[in-house]
Amino acid sequence: MAKVELSYINRQGRTKTLSVNHTATRIEFTNKGIASIDLSPIRECIRLRDFLIYGNELVELDLTPLQGCPLLRTLVLRDNRLREIDLSPIRESMELSRLDLRENQLQSLDLEPLANHQGLDKFQLEKNPLLELDISPLLTCRGLKEVTLDRHLKLKASRSLAGAVRGPMTKYRNRIVWYERQFTPTSTQKPIQAVSSNHASNMALGVLKSVPRITMQELTRYTDMSVEDTRDLVFLLVGEGKVSGRYEPSTDEFISLDAVQTVKELRSDEIVVQRCQYCGSPLPRRLIPGDRIACEACGQTNEA
Repeated sequence: MAKVELSYINRQGRTKTLSVNHTATRIEFTNKGIASIDLSPIRECIRLRDFLIYGNELVELDLTPLQGCPLLRTLVLRDNRLREIDLSPIRESMELSRLDLRENQLQSLDLEPLANHQGLDKFQLEKNPLLELDISPLLTCRGLKEVTLDRHLKLKASRSLAGAVRGPMTKYRNRIVWYERQFTPTSTQKPIQAVSSNHASNMALGVLKSVPRITMQELTRYTDMSVEDTRDLVFLLVGEGKVSGRYEPSTDEFISLDAVQTVKELRSDEIVVQRCQYCGSPLPRRLIPGDRIACEACGQTNEA
C-alpha cells in the first residue's frame, strides 16, 4: 500500500519521519515530542476523518493541507504550545463535528471560519491564556451539544444573534457582552437569523401554554418570524424549561403538556388563571372574572 511520509523536528532539533497509509481514515500523533511538522503530504489522505496531534510541543501549525481532506470530522490539537492557529483551512470542512484546542498558549482566536458549521457537535478551548473571545460564529452552529470555556474568559457576541443562544451556549448567556455590529458570516450556507426577542418569546409562550396543539405555520402568526426560526424558538423555550411538550415532526406540530394541564385546571371547581398567559410566570394573585393583572415578570396585562 502507498505510504505518505511526514517529516517533523523533535524537541532535540532532530528531523524524523512519520509514515502513514494514504488511505488512512484516522491519524494520531501522540506524545512524540513534535516541535514542528510539515503537513503538506497529508493532502494525499483524502479519506481522512480523524486527525489528532496532541501531547506534543507545537508552537505553530499550518492547517492548509487539511483542505484536501473533505471528510474531516475530528481535529484534536490539545496539549501543545500553540500561540496562534488559523482556522481558515477548515472553513469548508462541513463534516467537522469536534474541535479540541485545549491546553495551548493561544492569546487570540478567530472563530469566524466555524460560522454555520451545522455538524459541529463539540468545541473545547479550556486552559489557554485567552482574555477575550468573540463567540458569534458559535451561535450559528445549530448542532452544538458541548462547549467548554475557561471561567475567566470574557465573551462577546453580536446582538443580532442574541436570540440564537441555545443548547450548551445557554449556560454562558450571562457572561456574554453583546455588541451592536451586525455579524455576517462569510459562508455559502444560509446564515442563522436571530430567532428570538422578548416580544416573540412572550407571544409564543402565551400560545404554547394555552393551545394544546399548534403547527409551526400557525404559530408564526404570533411570533412574526419564519417557520424555521419559529421552530427553533420553540426548541429553545423547551430546552430552557419554559414550556413542556412534545414536537411532532410528521405534522410539524407542538403538543403542549402545559396547555393540557391548564385545560384540566379550568375544568375543575376553581375556574381561575394562576399563571401569566404570555410568559407562564406566577401571577401575584388569582384572576377573577373582569379582573386585570400586570405580570411582574414580562409586564403584560392579563385579563380574566
